Amino acid sequence: MAKKTLTTIILLALIISVALWLKIPVGNVIVPVRSGDSARDVAMHLESSKVIPSGKIYLLFLRAIGADSKLQSGLYTFTPRFENFLTITQKLTSKNSGNKIKITIPEGFNSLQIAQRLEESGVAKQTEFNSYVKENNLEGYLFPQTYYFSPGQSLKSVVENMHLEFYKNFTPEMRARAQEIGLGEQSVVILASIIEHEAVQANERPHISSVFQNRLRKGMRLESCATVLYALGIHKEKLSIADTKTNSSYNTYLHSGLPPGPICNPGIDSLRAVLYPAQSDDLFFVSIGFIS
Repeated sequence: MAKKTLTTIILLALIISVALWLKIPVGNVIVPVRSGDSARDVAMHLESSKVIPSGKIYLLFLRAIGADSKLQSGLYTFTPRFENFLTITQKLTSKNSGNKIKITIPEGFNSLQIAQRLEESGVAKQTEFNSYVKENNLEGYLFPQTYYFSPGQSLKSVVENMHLEFYKNFTPEMRARAQEIGLGEQSVVILASIIEHEAVQANERPHISSVFQNRLRKGMRLESCATVLYALGIHKEKLSIADTKTNSSYNTYLHSGLPPGPICNPGIDSLRAVLYPAQSDDLFFVSIGFIS
């Protein structure tokens, strides 16, 4: 009797799905399945991505064949209209079918932006990533580049990959150079993170670095618009005079010296600009249109 019921459910699901399948457009669709997603989450995501006509029916199908607890995280490519519940489920339950997940982290992304990109790609949950980075003080040390993560890769492993990449690029020679010019590693990263956001063109970085380091040596405030934006927590094309009075330890218009931590994750060019600034006595550089 149980076998007949199971067969009936499967046949009913297939009949209804065939009737609805014609409404699904042709073309490849990429669907991320995140670690921790339930079978219901996956079914509803497949429906919203127009891979299947009904998430509720597909969920019943998964439960009927006992596959609802066997779904694997990863990034999956489907071709609607040319797949059915069985082929979709075969992909979702095979440990080897999820593609490597390609993630590009641009220079200057802060940890919140990285977290959003990781969640959108099905690699990690934003809240979990943000908590881990904050607890381990890793802002500034998540190196910007293109990564390829395995489906289901642990959060710790994802973060460690980015962190280890920082030290692959920030070489012992660079650390020796930092000591030579009297800067600690943390100071280098903080200053590089500010330069990353202040520079419009790559060749501006060494001069901006020179200006900031000259101001630091003279005990002047950096007065960096980038730190004000970080303090505000929002993006603005132009800052107002009132913005520069924002009460924050990151606001270098109000506080002397470097802010308490990096404001983003800088790339190699900004790190090098700190270590090898242009030779100048300048105390200012022009940032067109930043303050109105």
